[in-house]
Amino acid sequence: ELQECSATSKKLAIQKKDKTQPDPDPKEMKAAQAAEKKAKKKLEKLLKKQEADRKELDDLMKRRFFVVPSFEIYGGVAGFFDFGPPGSALKDQFLEFWKRHFVIYEDMLEITSACVTPHKVLETSGHVAKFADYMVK
Repeated sequence: ELQECSATSKKLAIQKKDKTQPDPDPKEMKAAQAAEKKAKKKLEKLLKKQEADRKELDDLMKRRFFVVPSFEIYGGVAGFFDFGPPGSALKDQFLEFWKRHFVIYEDMLEITSACVTPHKVLETSGHVAKFADYMVK
């Protein structure tokens, strides 16, 4: 709806600037601008509702123990979460679906490797000397 309104407004504005075409009807231009403004307000309202829904969903996930911030009793650590029983089950189902798709349908091979990287590997790759995390600084 917003795209249609914007396209109409843009078309009328181009027509107004183009000297080879007759000027568009001012009432038509005003109506198109009003429709575009109305569509923008409607979209903004939907986006605000989505933000509110996100907060409600986050709260529900914590209350039902799908996920909770890691180390919450000590103040928590940003970006780290622990899965409760329903969250663990959901995560396992998602991983199983993902594996089934890529291993069976895409003919990829599954591997499992260490989650901890030795310092020597990071040193050899240049991460120790050159890596800078601008999000932390």
